[in-house]
Amino acid sequence: MGFPSFKGFADRLYRREQTTAPADARREVLAHYYLYAAMLGATLLFFGDLISGEAMRWSNAYPSVTLGKDDWKLLVNAPAGDCALSGLVSANCPAHPGNALLWEKGESRFDAKGSRKRKAKRDFWIGAIFTPEMVARARSLHANQLILGWVYSDFEVWVNGQWMATGLIQERQPMVLQLPLSSLEGNGPLKVAVLIHPDSEGGAPDFFAYPWKEGLATVQEASAFRSAAAFWKTAKPFGLFLLNLLFSVLFFFFWQVQKQKQEYFYFSVYGAMGALVQIKFMDIFSGSMDINGTHALELFLYTAEGGFGLMTALSFARSRREFFNWGIPLFMVVPWLLFFLPMDTGSRATLLKNLKFWMVPSLHFVGAMVCLVQARHLAASPRAASLGPRINRLYFFSFGMALICLIGISEGQNLISLMTQAFTSRFTHFSVVLMLAITAMREYREERKLLDKSPISKYHRKNPLPGPLKGALLCIDIKNSERLFRLSAETGDAGRIVEGCLSHLWSAVLAHQGTVLSTEGDGLRAFFDGDECTSPARSALLAVDQMQARLDEYALQLRDQGFSLDSFLSFRAGLVLGEIKPIWQQAGQSQVAGWTEAGQSNAFVDSARLMEAERQLDYGGSLLVSTVETAFALRGAGTSAGKWLIESRRVEGKHGNSYLVSAYSTLQPNATAPTLKLAA
Repeated sequence: MGFPSFKGFADRLYRREQTTAPADARREVLAHYYLYAAMLGATLLFFGDLISGEAMRWSNAYPSVTLGKDDWKLLVNAPAGDCALSGLVSANCPAHPGNALLWEKGESRFDAKGSRKRKAKRDFWIGAIFTPEMVARARSLHANQLILGWVYSDFEVWVNGQWMATGLIQERQPMVLQLPLSSLEGNGPLKVAVLIHPDSEGGAPDFFAYPWKEGLATVQEASAFRSAAAFWKTAKPFGLFLLNLLFSVLFFFFWQVQKQKQEYFYFSVYGAMGALVQIKFMDIFSGSMDINGTHALELFLYTAEGGFGLMTALSFARSRREFFNWGIPLFMVVPWLLFFLPMDTGSRATLLKNLKFWMVPSLHFVGAMVCLVQARHLAASPRAASLGPRINRLYFFSFGMALICLIGISEGQNLISLMTQAFTSRFTHFSVVLMLAITAMREYREERKLLDKSPISKYHRKNPLPGPLKGALLCIDIKNSERLFRLSAETGDAGRIVEGCLSHLWSAVLAHQGTVLSTEGDGLRAFFDGDECTSPARSALLAVDQMQARLDEYALQLRDQGFSLDSFLSFRAGLVLGEIKPIWQQAGQSQVAGWTEAGQSNAFVDSARLMEAERQLDYGGSLLVSTVETAFALRGAGTSAGKWLIESRRVEGKHGNSYLVSAYSTLQPNATAPTLKLAA
């Protein structure tokens, strides 16, 4: 009792395969489109509204009263003093407002080039003074939020000698202190002192609010600063890290299934480099390594990013293997050679800047030129017409690599503002790389289509390939295929009906010991080997009869499904006797099974011209055209289901050639045949 009940429940729970009428299928497909568009549109609108509102707030992320570079003082090798972490410090503490050691005798925090000065691994002081005028302005605006930003080390903060806060190196959030409004009263200055305890030799942990400004802000400005900082230091680099990592893993798997596509492998490595670069921009990285470790990582990152960018371009342009054999070890060794060069910290920092803003863009530019040269070379070759899509992709790839070069140089020359760089630089880079990846995937898709059209026959599995094969070559095209494509497109699958027709043609070929050579669009080529068929031409004719029978059954099925066919499914065919042989052709970096002519005539050209000759015969049903000699031998066989409508007729072909042909209809001999006449 339990089992039948469960079976009934399962029958009601799961759907059964059933035929769907075209009108219902169209409505279902449209419903899917509408549902997806509604959900995607709602997501984009909701997120777009939120992010646009937040971005408008980011324009207000600067404090009302800002500190400039000249307002900051630096004090190193200072005596410890009595700097209590509560209340007012003693007069001998550098943070005391009356101690001139920091406020008057301190040196500039920045060097002549505008960079933060590197300090040895010992405590140092940084201080800034808000003038009475600046304090008065802050008081009038109620700007009591002191924006300091990031300090990648342990530190303490005093304001006018009063201890305010202690920070730890583990904290990654920017420092924003809320000062009591009483600290803004009076007519005196406001002095801010920061004692920093660095834990890395030669480091510069006083990052502060760069690229924003330090200063006194309102509550709204401080909130906007926190939001913009979170996006810049956390959300953006982490999001791009995940995108680059996903990009890398996907292309590695693509390479796994097509190891001859070396550009997929280099795309995957390039994506991994992009992910590693993003880690450097995260706040979790800052302060995590000493200066030597940071320099070693940056040397590797810049060299590898430029090097593998060039390798990616070379692989897409299908350059010689020697470039990779020498280039990859070179880019792996160069960072270590540069790291062990005898130079001081400042010189190494200059070297890193040149690598980032000149070497990396230059290597991308070289890659762009390689792709451009290859595109121009192919465009000038005799095969330019057939290589059009690849030539266009090479041009596009060259443009993308050149754009990466332009972005890098523009950032290095400060042609793009710092704030714009904070929001767009690496995202723009990833967008260009993504477009390049899509370009590579389009080439993959076209090669897969070519492989699908050229099935691997039993002859291609032999080693070595067999010699010329004697037999009958049959070429077929489905008639009125445009109408069939439109009918199936209305149900959401533009190729469904034609693919169904081809599958029936294919099975008829196999049923009569034939081999399918290729399929393309609405056409099929098949070969009947003389070593496997007693009479190759007769086997081809029997296959044609079976094709028509199967198409007639398929047409009835389509009508039952609601398709409005104007007539029965029909085809045109050309049949010749000749010799062909199997070959391997190069398609990109893939080996594709192919066929070529052999013997005294070109069977492929002859069969195609015979099929074209059928177009001159205004006939409504399926019609096979063959040479008169082939037809004479077949008419005596007496085993065909159709009948010969033309014994001998001369038709005009290309280039002024004429052919003496016979025509065979797949209709039953006693059936009423459509009128056959020469087309006007």
